[in-house]
Amino acid sequence: SGTPLRRSLSASLAAAAATGRAAGGGGGREGGPAAQRATVDAKVLEVPEELLRALVTWRDPEPDLGRPSQSPSGHGAGAGAASEAELAEATEEVRRRHECPVCSEVMLRPRRLSCKHHACARCLEKLVESGLKDCPSCSTAVNLKASQPPADDLVESLAARRCICLACGGFEGTLDELKVHLIGCGAALGVMTLKLYRGAEEADGERRARSAAADAARTEALRLDMAGASPTLVHRFPAHAVSEVEGNWSTPPFT
Repeated sequence: SGTPLRRSLSASLAAAAATGRAAGGGGGREGGPAAQRATVDAKVLEVPEELLRALVTWRDPEPDLGRPSQSPSGHGAGAGAASEAELAEATEEVRRRHECPVCSEVMLRPRRLSCKHHACARCLEKLVESGLKDCPSCSTAVNLKASQPPADDLVESLAARRCICLACGGFEGTLDELKVHLIGCGAALGVMTLKLYRGAEEADGERRARSAAADAARTEALRLDMAGASPTLVHRFPAHAVSEVEGNWSTPPFT
C-alpha cells in the first residue's frame, strides 16, 4: 500500500540494508567490505527520481574531446583564446544535451522521441496529460506516448556526468558512482528515511482531509433534507446540522 514514491523508497531502503549486511558480513573475504561495495552494480539502489534530484548537485559537464581540434597550434595568445572558446562551446553543447527541453534539469530518466530528441519521462507524461502532441525541442508532431529508450551515447554521457552528494558533502564522482555511494551513505539513507516518514504523514493528512470533506458533505446533505422540517424531527440530529442557515429549525447540541 502507499504512494509509488513510498513503495519505491521502502524498496530502496530494504535493498540498501541488505547490501550493507552482505558487505558487513564479508570481513573475511578478499578485499573487505569497502572493496566489495565498490563492485556493487549501480542499479542495486534505485533511488526515486525526485529524491535523487534532492541528493545531487551537478558539476559542469566534460566537453567531447574526441572531436579533432580546429584551432591551429603555435600561434600565440590568439590560438589559445580560440581553443578556450571552442572548449566552452563544446561544454555548453553537452550541457544542452543533458538538459530536458521542458524542465531544463539534467535528465535522470530520458526518453527518445521519433524525431530523435530527448526529454524527461515525467515531463513527457505531463505533456500527454495536457493533450500536447508536439516535440518540445523542434515542435514536430510526434506520438509522445510512443517514446523509446534513450540513445546509448546519451546514457553513457549522463552516467559519466560528475556530481556531488548533497547529503554528506564528502563524495564527488560520476552519476553511476553516486548511485553506488548512496548504498553506504548514512546521511543519504537518513534523508530517504525522513522523506518516507514525511510521505507517510502527508498521506495520513490527505486521508483525514478526505474523510472530513466527506463528513461535511453528508452533514450538508442532511441539513438540506431537514430544511423546513418540524422541531420534533430536527431534534433527532446534532445542532450543527441545522443551525448554519438562518430560518431553519435549530436545537442545542447533545452529548
